[in-house]
Amino acid sequence: MSKDLQHNITEKYSILIDQYTDDKTDGTIVDLAGAEACRVLIPVAAVGAGDSSNYFTIKVEVGDNADLSDAADLAATDYIEPVNGAGEAWANRRINATAMANTLLSFGFLSQGKRYARVVAVETSTADATFGAIIQKGTLRNTVSGS
Repeated sequence: MSKDLQHNITEKYSILIDQYTDDKTDGTIVDLAGAEACRVLIPVAAVGAGDSSNYFTIKVEVGDNADLSDAADLAATDYIEPVNGAGEAWANRRINATAMANTLLSFGFLSQGKRYARVVAVETSTADATFGAIIQKGTLRNTVSGS
């Protein structure tokens, strides 16, 4: 018996891939029901303006209400292994350099037992980037026979 990953992960866009220059972009709310593990994937297509003073910080908000009227920022300790496209630590979760173009950033997170989540991009200064955010929900309870 082996674990079947493909049938145990669902993916939902929280932020559609587009060019962002706004102060704050709230992603679509994703229902985490049944998820045992969550991961966020951030495909970055381009960074037009980004440096140590101009950037987007990516965060997750969680809550129990379907409209996230009770949204709270995920605690810093609940982010798991944020990595950049090169597999290096990405602890500040910032999109801030043109070198980040055409990369995939990612991190896992603990939902604190909350039912709903969304990805939020918060701009500092005048950042300009084309990216999206996908929440993967995983359940690893089922096993299937494989060759």
